[in-house]
This record gives sequence, structure tokens and C-alpha cells, in this order.
Amino acid sequence: MTTIPTGWKCKQEVIDIKYFLASSTKSIFIGLPHIHGVAWINRKWLENFGIHGNLIDYPEETVKLVDMVMSCSLSNGSEMLNKIVSEVQIHHHTKSCRKYGTKCRFGFPKLPSKKTILAKPLPTEMDEDEKKQKLKQCTGILEKAFEILESPDVDENMSIVDFIAKLQITEEEYYDT
Repeated sequence: MTTIPTGWKCKQEVIDIKYFLASSTKSIFIGLPHIHGVAWINRKWLENFGIHGNLIDYPEETVKLVDMVMSCSLSNGSEMLNKIVSEVQIHHHTKSCRKYGTKCRFGFPKLPSKKTILAKPLPTEMDEDEKKQKLKQCTGILEKAFEILESPDVDENMSIVDFIAKLQITEEEYYDT
């Protein structure tokens, strides 16, 4: 068994980990090095957790699993670590990220969320006109959201509640988008 250095209380259930070092260019000595990885979790443990097959078939349990093993916070008790993370793990647009146009090629800013979301396609049985209307509505909300986030005078300490209020929609509509 392989153990992993996370806060996950069930890390002994990870059977194996595979990863490789990659770079945003052909040379690992140029560009931004980063890790791609995958972890295999003991099937019996997953079944006891309520996942009896593909993760996508158990969305509620999958969200709980993701919330157990992943986190994003600057409140971890270490002032030095908080300082390092806030300096190097927060995206700041550079000439490189905008070299192919006006939008960031790395997809920043990311939409804020207070919970884990699993993206899923619209139902196949949904009427085509209804799908078009839903996509138009979602596109409008997303355009407005990115306009707010990309504004030069955006309040970086704005709460998710305040952000959704600026969109003039409900929290349910935001997460449904």
C-alpha cells in the first residue's frame, strides 16, 4: 500500500499512485513544471463508502469523496505556508497567458464556488428548443460572471454571496449554470 501526504483520514486505502512531471513547454527546464497523477483507491473501501462502480453513477458519494481528499484554503494554521501559497498559487495574468488573444489561455479567472460541483450534460430527453433556451440563459450568466471577475476594480475579497448578488440571480440558478 502507498500512503499519500494529505489530510485524508483514509489514506491507507490508496492502493497505488502514478504521476509524472510535466511542463508547459517541451523542456521541463523551461515553462511551468506541474504534476499529473492518479490514485487507485481500494474497491472494498469505495463500496463501503457507497460507490459500487463508476464515480459518475454515484454523484453524491463522489462529491463527498472529493471533499474528503481535496481542499482549497489559506486558513491552515501556518502563517508562512499561507504567505507562500498566496504568492505562488494564485494566478496573476502575464504576457504569456494572454499571448493568443485577450482571454487567459489557462482559463482564469475560475468561477468561485463554496461547494464541489460535478458538471453534467443536459438531459438527452430535454426538448431541443428548451436546450437552446437553457444554453442561452447559462451563456448570459457566465458572460456576466466573467465580466465581474475580469473587471480591473473587482473586490478580490468579495464573498460568494456578494458575487451571486451582483449577478442578480439566485444561488440555485448560479449552481445550475
